[in-house]
Amino acid sequence: MSKTPFDASALHERFDRLDHARLPERVVNARGAGAHGYFEAYESMVSLTRADFLREKGRRTPVFVRFSTVSGFRGSTDLARDVRGFAVKFYTEEGNYDLVGNNMPVFFIQDAMVFPDLVQAAKPDVHNEMPQAATAQDAYWEFISHMPESMHMIMWAMSDRAIPRSYRMMEGFGVHTFRMVNAAGEGCFVKFHWKPALGLHAVTWDEAIKISGNDPDFHRRDLFDAIEAGEYPEWEFGVQVVDEKDRHAFDFDLLDPTKLIPEEVVPVRRIGKLVLDRNPRNYFAETEQVAFHPGHVVPGIDLSEDPLLQGRVAAYARAQALRLGVGDGHDLPINRGSAPSRDRSRFRGHGSRSDAFRDHFTQARMFLHSQSEPEYNHLCHALEFELGKVSSPAVRQRMLFMLAQVDEDLAASVGKGLGMPVPRKNDRSLDGPAPDTRDSQKLPWLPARDVPVSPALSMANSRQSGIATRKVAVLIADGYDRNDLAMMRKALESSGAWVRIVAPQLGAIPSHRDTVEADFSFRTGDSVLFDAIYIPGGRKSVDALKRHVEVGDFVRDSWRHCKPIAASGAGVELLAGLPGTVSGPGKLRAAHGVVVAPGKASDAMADAFVQAIAKGRHWARETLA
Repeated sequence: MSKTPFDASALHERFDRLDHARLPERVVNARGAGAHGYFEAYESMVSLTRADFLREKGRRTPVFVRFSTVSGFRGSTDLARDVRGFAVKFYTEEGNYDLVGNNMPVFFIQDAMVFPDLVQAAKPDVHNEMPQAATAQDAYWEFISHMPESMHMIMWAMSDRAIPRSYRMMEGFGVHTFRMVNAAGEGCFVKFHWKPALGLHAVTWDEAIKISGNDPDFHRRDLFDAIEAGEYPEWEFGVQVVDEKDRHAFDFDLLDPTKLIPEEVVPVRRIGKLVLDRNPRNYFAETEQVAFHPGHVVPGIDLSEDPLLQGRVAAYARAQALRLGVGDGHDLPINRGSAPSRDRSRFRGHGSRSDAFRDHFTQARMFLHSQSEPEYNHLCHALEFELGKVSSPAVRQRMLFMLAQVDEDLAASVGKGLGMPVPRKNDRSLDGPAPDTRDSQKLPWLPARDVPVSPALSMANSRQSGIATRKVAVLIADGYDRNDLAMMRKALESSGAWVRIVAPQLGAIPSHRDTVEADFSFRTGDSVLFDAIYIPGGRKSVDALKRHVEVGDFVRDSWRHCKPIAASGAGVELLAGLPGTVSGPGKLRAAHGVVVAPGKASDAMADAFVQAIAKGRHWARETLA
């Protein structure tokens, strides 16, 4: 029998393709998810910019968007407490325009020269590569404790915005101040915003920990599933516009990337929308090979003298070339536009900075005081957790000193959790020799001032938009009340919610002559994967559920995480003992996001449950015994 001759060349070629099937991962923003879509202009912006894609109402421009965590490796969890990247590539007829932003409007540093130190501080320890995708470590807080300019960003990074419920439910920001220039050469400063149609939603830290174990791909799966289901994620594109003559009209420097313009001072003008309607067909060729560069702009959009932006522009091209191994990746299909890209990559240096660059604490204080009480408490708890993981007492002490510069009550609360006294606000011994405090010019920073709060900074004040794509778990076993389930399911699904059946086992779950298919078993579905739960009646079903310890955990965790809960008929028995709930016989009742109907489910009950879900989390439970 003849044998096929050994073809060494073919073997090497196959292995060569295998060896090049991966790229070196990004140093930051390594773990990402992307999607295709379009941008549609609401109005003509010719009075402000000559950019072609903003010239006429209704004009659509193809886009590719990549979301990401910042500090973790490619294999890390989606649910790290971290900044989220929000990068948009517009494929305009004048070339590609890259708006490379984050889900937070400010940044840690003012000087690009310090950026490598920041990145290294947020990475795992060089000795043991731990912890992964987490900042609760000495190196990170050692860096922050010496960087007072980071304190505004720390307020954001320790807030609920750092653990979003979904990429579809977070804001995006251009971070820096940019310029728009019209055909007459007239310019203005702009800040860019992305406002999610679904409103702002986050998960609790306890949920984030548990979701990471249940589904570390939670965010990328959520984005992919929504697009596949035709529930296309949508954001409105907004701009804050400032005349160039008004650059110094604020009590902060407009070009300082650690500052924001309160929306109550300069409203966000919504000028278009972003819709993501197609998932990538090849993750590697699209989401992994896509390359963004803040210097890639189009005529009518220009860079400002923001020192951090200028540094980023200088660094990005080299970083992409090193990673992709082919120039900066322009010729790869995902990065190829219909016209040559224009690279404004000249580095202008830092120039002179105004004295306002030394005000590191006023806007941090404004952000803190703008939070609702639950959000404020969550921020305090996050700092206690993060600093509690720091082994160096000196670092913890310096951080308490920095927090005291923002707000002494905040520092006292965190200090109590750490079991440490808070240094006096004017004690400069932790930051070098004490200067003469009578002369502000000799201080390393300016003291925090009380300025009006900005309600727009609180997630509690975000626009809500019904319950579309909210995931509702229905807990049932054999013998569930089919009428209860049918009524509630109809009400939820007609409002756009996704109903998922969770049962003791997968497969068909019978009730009289009806059956439903279980989407999850108690071993594959946990309460942290859902936005709300419902337990229908049916004596046989409820008695069976009582025998499963997972059901008690499901209910208690849903209560602890302040999620909407509903039960009807015998299902109400599974809510017994929850703090603050009304017990005993009676009619339909709703309190603290819990809706119960001791009898059959009704239209009134379904409406009350839909309203409870639309309100999001019911944080008042956190104060109940």
